[in-house]
Amino acid sequence: MQNPPAPNAGDPLAPAGEDPLVLKVAGYLADVFRERTGVDVRSDPAAWDKVVRAARRARRELGRSTAYNVSLPFLLKGTEGPLHLDVVITQRQFLELMMGEAPEEA
Repeated sequence: MQNPPAPNAGDPLAPAGEDPLVLKVAGYLADVFRERTGVDVRSDPAAWDKVVRAARRARRELGRSTAYNVSLPFLLKGTEGPLHLDVVITQRQFLELMMGEAPEEA
């Protein structure tokens, strides 16, 4: 009998056993960061780990509040200095991510 694949099999950046919803939130944060800075945070394992941890906190907090501010100063170093991630995620955006929809930025 074969072992079932890991929940995130095929995603080299996904921590083993990570909640798929947390990864959706992290992906959304990474997309916003890329739109604002032109840099894909997924290319840096340490920065990606910080984004995943922030997504976990956001998921927890959005269970009891209407919005959560994800603030990761000095996430990466850009050509013109440090790059920061500062995004507010609302419950509505979180629910859209849960439903598989692309949330609109607040």
